[in-house]
Parts: sequence; C-alpha cells; structure tokens
Amino acid sequence: MPCKKASAKFQIKGKNITLNYENKGNGKREILVNGIKEATVFDPIMKTEKLFIKTSKLTDNMVITVLD
Repeated sequence: MPCKKASAKFQIKGKNITLNYENKGNGKREILVNGIKEATVFDPIMKTEKLFIKTSKLTDNMVITVLD
C-alpha cells in the first residue's frame, strides 16, 4: 500500500465498521478484528492474506485492523 497508515469508516449491512491499516514492515499481513488476530487465507490472485467475515458475524462498531 502506498501509505504507512490509513483509516476509514463504513456502514456495511447496517453496521458501523472501522477499517485501520498500518504498514509496520512485518513482511506478512495480519488481520485483527476488535483486537483479536484472525486466521487468514492466502489469495494467490491478490498475492496477500485475506479474511472473509460472514454477515452474521458483523457487529456494530467493529474495528478491523490490517497490519503489513
């Protein structure tokens, strides 16, 4: 990503979601949901880790943090 930090707020399926991104130079992407590290899956097309969150798991004021 072309920046060190970014933050955005979205409304998805009626839930307020905050997405934070930070490039820490870790060499591997980690994704945290409300501060808890989640298991990710490697996407060979995007060539990075990704996380799918089911609609039923979305909560209001959820914070998703992506660390690279």
